[in-house]
Amino acid sequence: MSTYIIWFLIGVCFLVAEFTMPIFIMFFFALGAIVVSIFTAFYNLSINSQIILFALFSIFSMLFLRSYLQSIFKGNELENNDNSIDSDIKTAIVSKAIEPNTLGEIKYKGTFYKAQSANSIAEGINVKIINKGDRQGSFYIVEKL
Repeated sequence: MSTYIIWFLIGVCFLVAEFTMPIFIMFFFALGAIVVSIFTAFYNLSINSQIILFALFSIFSMLFLRSYLQSIFKGNELENNDNSIDSDIKTAIVSKAIEPNTLGEIKYKGTFYKAQSANSIAEGINVKIINKGDRQGSFYIVEKL
């Protein structure tokens, strides 16, 4: 088997490992292995040169690109310790009727969410979002406007 294929397979293994681990580090080892794969496809490098290139590229890319790429993939996170929505009034439209103690559906910011209310609310009625129904925000508590 060719050296560049071996390095490419090592890179793929690091990528698979990245998906199984919650840290964002294996990606840079995968990147290093793929760079070595490209270099060995065009140049005849000794094993020592390959290992040094792999280590240098992996470490430098991790040092200089990790925080930048992490901000891209992670996005903006809002820390909200309580169960309430922002202090602004949030409104939505009921897309599937809501019955007491039964989940219905609302359209909020262009996306559909499950919703619950103490009162019956018909489809097409504007509602105010009171709270998140649970910590994950998988449904909302709403009331009529």
